[in-house]
Amino acid sequence: MPDEDQTGIVEHAIFVVPNYPEGYSTDDNARALIVAIQLEELGDNIPVAAHELATRYLAFLWLAFDPATKRFRNCLSYEHQWQELAGSEDSHGRALWGSERCSAEQKTPGCGERLGGYSNTLFPLLQNFEVLVRALFALLGLEEYLETLPGDRAAQRVADALAKQLLDHI
Repeated sequence: MPDEDQTGIVEHAIFVVPNYPEGYSTDDNARALIVAIQLEELGDNIPVAAHELATRYLAFLWLAFDPATKRFRNCLSYEHQWQELAGSEDSHGRALWGSERCSAEQKTPGCGERLGGYSNTLFPLLQNFEVLVRALFALLGLEEYLETLPGDRAAQRVADALAKQLLDHI
């Protein structure tokens, strides 16, 4: 079972022992952010650590975003060195989904302010995703975004294009 520390959730484990040499991934931290946000939605039954964990995983996504390439990096070593210049389409789509889910819920301070500002930069890249499951992750993120800002026509055009791409392959 993966472990978490102040950086984020550790990517792999050997049984229940964290495998620190494997480091961290944006994919896993985006998924962990979504789970932490879902825990926050429990209202009065919120586990004490849910808000703290959501903040930690969101901070990891902030760290993973490279403004120069306008992409999320994916693999971070335990020594905090990025292992690639740009992450996969999977990690990009999941990071967008997690960040936009966070923005839509607005329970974790900073969600909308930081990652929401990147959204219009990120959306055009999504139309070039080659694998359908990656397009689906991106579409989930766009839907979260559009719930918060339904009048964003550029985002709606990208969402429509991704939905058409998915429907064309059914």
